[in-house]
Amino acid sequence: VGGTVYAVGGSGRERGAGETVLASDPKLLSAHFTDAHGIRLANSFELVTGLSSLFPPMRFRRTQHAFVSGLNHQLYALGGNFQGDMYGYPLHSVEFGKWYLNGIIESYDPNTQKWTSVARMRTPRVGLAAVTAMNGKIYVIGGATRASGGRGITNLVETFDPVTRKWEVKSPMPTPRWRHAATLGKDGRIYVAGGRSEEHTSELQS
Repeated sequence: VGGTVYAVGGSGRERGAGETVLASDPKLLSAHFTDAHGIRLANSFELVTGLSSLFPPMRFRRTQHAFVSGLNHQLYALGGNFQGDMYGYPLHSVEFGKWYLNGIIESYDPNTQKWTSVARMRTPRVGLAAVTAMNGKIYVIGGATRASGGRGITNLVETFDPVTRKWEVKSPMPTPRWRHAATLGKDGRIYVAGGRSEEHTSELQS
């Protein structure tokens, strides 16, 4: 969002499976871990001054999620999973080992520095990718529909409209995949690359 990079969520002591997004002023925001199974706390790093400070945590911890910037300058955290105490979390799936899907979309307003729960996901998933298109809709692409990850890998593509808060189902990908990358090209097309499926997918699709 205009020159600031925000990093939220993830798991483990080495900060794996977190997500980052570019923001408006020259700050780098990176996450601290509350435990090995999900992040809530985070800090900002001023690229110009080198100063570091805390910024508000997400309401719900998550890892292997998606994190995008909307055209309204709000930041959106979508999907992912977490392990441990489920108290206070709206759950959509329960797996062995106490892994849970996080089916809540949260938005962060850099101006007010507040997180808000804005909607439930139509299809909660982990290891997904998300991209904000030129029309402002957020494309939610692929992932796994089982909380333990690597199971129920899907080629599903849905869009979320931050204005109306409504979902639409779009044409599926040719190949199911999770833990992949997606980006918006200058031509307006969304490009998806890498990730894994039953066939260890790596080809580029758009």
